[in-house]
Amino acid sequence: MTSKPCDCSCTDAVLLLSELLDGECTPAAQEKLRAKIASCPHCFEKLGVEEEIRAILRRSCAESAPVTLRRRISVSIRLERG
Repeated sequence: MTSKPCDCSCTDAVLLLSELLDGECTPAAQEKLRAKIASCPHCFEKLGVEEEIRAILRRSCAESAPVTLRRRISVSIRLERG
């Protein structure tokens, strides 16, 4: 990674991060975007932030709600239905 600014659009690269991380880019587009990110500290930082957010979300979604909360929700649903 270099510290000099790159000549391509950071805005475009940041907008494409989700597609890159979701595997929605073509191999050629992936290669081009990864090269851009590797050459730009700003884009490299944005990629790191996006990866960390996704990791936190994956961990959070894997946890079960406490039993007491699930019971309260079930009771509330039954009461709503009558």
